[in-house]
Amino acid sequence: GTPLGTKTAGQAVIDYMNEVKYDAVAAGNHDFDLGKDVFVNLTRQANFPILSANLVDKTTGKVFSHVKPYTVLERGGLKFGVFGITTEATENMSFPKNIEGLDFTAELPAAQRAVNSLREKNVDLVMVVVDPTFESILIAHKVAILCQGMGIKETGIILNKIYNSELKKYLEKELYERGLNIYGLVKYNHDLFKAGLTGLSINPSVVIDDIDKIIRSIVKQIER
Repeated sequence: GTPLGTKTAGQAVIDYMNEVKYDAVAAGNHDFDLGKDVFVNLTRQANFPILSANLVDKTTGKVFSHVKPYTVLERGGLKFGVFGITTEATENMSFPKNIEGLDFTAELPAAQRAVNSLREKNVDLVMVVVDPTFESILIAHKVAILCQGMGIKETGIILNKIYNSELKKYLEKELYERGLNIYGLVKYNHDLFKAGLTGLSINPSVVIDDIDKIIRSIVKQIER
């Protein structure tokens, strides 16, 4: 959805993500702005899984073959079950030809299937990756309810850097009222963005340090 992403057909974005060694991302509505073929091409270049538990191939009725519903990461002695959800509203946000053959199915049943699968893998914590919007609060809240009684220790949310201060306050308020943990904010570094524009080398330590701090914080909370 950014000018840089549109100008390069997503190439600059996927190069950046590979460089800083993303563990996983969720497919979002803007991934289909330039059509399904562009999205598929980018998934093939990604050195990490692109997640969506509710993005379904209409022909097979199964999760679209170029994404995964979930992945399991091991950090700090814990097993993190991470699954992605793509907003159902993508069908209303995209040109029909750009998402031909794809079905953005109901979020809650897909989340239920993902949580059940992750439970079988004995994860300590479940994370759902979605866009930082009010929809993400609703989905995270649903996931928290699904995890109750499943032996999963905690549920919460990590927010990307949000530039709209009012939206940030609103999301934090909603999370607090719904009893969800905010594990941290992943900061956005302008030097990384400039590097993507100019072709300079990228120093991933800024992003990675942020994530490591968040994970250490989660481990401490769970060990209490």
